[in-house]
Amino acid sequence: HARGSVGLLAERGELWYIFISRPLQDMNNPQPQRKATSATKGMCVHWIVLLSVVVAASMLVFNCYFIRHTSENELRSLSSNYFNHHLSTKQESSHHEEVDSDQELNITSILQRAGVDIPPNKSIPSFQDFTSQYGSKPIMHNLNSCSTFRSSVPVSQRMMGVAGLFNSGTNYLGSLLDENCKIPGRSFDDDELYPFREQVPWGKHNPPRSHRLINRAGREGAITWSMNHSQVLPVVVIKDPFHWTVSNCRHEYFLWDHDDDHCPRVTLELNDEEAEVGEPPKPNSFNIAFPKEKKHYISLIHLWNSWNLEYEQQSTLYPIVYIRFEDLLLHTEHVIGSLCKCMGGDLHDSTNFYYLEESAKGYSDVHSGANGFLESMIRYGNPVKRLEGWTYNDWKYAMDHVDERLMKKFGYRFPSWD
Repeated sequence: HARGSVGLLAERGELWYIFISRPLQDMNNPQPQRKATSATKGMCVHWIVLLSVVVAASMLVFNCYFIRHTSENELRSLSSNYFNHHLSTKQESSHHEEVDSDQELNITSILQRAGVDIPPNKSIPSFQDFTSQYGSKPIMHNLNSCSTFRSSVPVSQRMMGVAGLFNSGTNYLGSLLDENCKIPGRSFDDDELYPFREQVPWGKHNPPRSHRLINRAGREGAITWSMNHSQVLPVVVIKDPFHWTVSNCRHEYFLWDHDDDHCPRVTLELNDEEAEVGEPPKPNSFNIAFPKEKKHYISLIHLWNSWNLEYEQQSTLYPIVYIRFEDLLLHTEHVIGSLCKCMGGDLHDSTNFYYLEESAKGYSDVHSGANGFLESMIRYGNPVKRLEGWTYNDWKYAMDHVDERLMKKFGYRFPSWD
């Protein structure tokens, strides 16, 4: 029987394997069977050790070759792919979060806390008026992506940018964050790294798939030309689609066929012959020219669906947080406080929260006497205002085509036609 041992010699960066065998024992003088069995076991052990060393050495040589012949960009690509896969897995595991709020939902007390003097002739909506449209609790989505963002971006470089459809309350959200949030150790004097920005650097109203990492939004107060888009956490604000369509009648950002007698005009009027034969409502289609693409929308409802669904799809690629505009009215301090903490910060002063006044040109600081806040409460708390200016055909078309899953995800109730 052959017996041997393995020696490993490292010389001049190369691996040498030496198998040292002992001469065969004298066949004329065999050892007892017990010793032969022991020798056989020993030989097996040595062969196993030899095989393990060969495998390990092969892996080492392969890794060295891979590192030497793989470019830096390829390595970064591998790292990025892993991060995206890890992030999407985390986000999909907790995609719906209904946030508990311990705030007493008394509309009058909320207005008084905001410093609003309620005129005696104003009819204030009830709590039930709000819950019939939006439910009783604030809804925020993808808060779990906050920790992913904080772990990947240093506190000195973190920024939060506002995004949302036209007339969704983006100015309001941006001003609330700017006035109420702080991040320990962060300076608010650096325009290029200002932590709470009025919009994402690719433009708050632009579809993200065609604009993020490409477009540079340029407007006063938004220095975005040299900004790293991955250092900005988008917070997307969404508004109830029925109230949202009516908002576009008051503040027009794009062109679509409508007039004072019929707005928002989701559908076109049928002529007598079409109506007589029972033709279905025809959608009122239009185009919007964004900076990087021109898009066609079948109706206002399809615009609401498409824009918000596109941002939802992007949440598998990078961290995004979603909030509802209506919660900025009912649960203002809770939502803004949650967004401050998402960035690793907190409220400036939880006992002295700043509410804001709405105007046609944006929002201004009115720490006391926020009349715009009152008007927003009255409008968006009134279920009748959701269908202001609508026709039956508009309502029927919207009920058939609005994205039901998005409505459910954000807790919006469907309005009835009385």
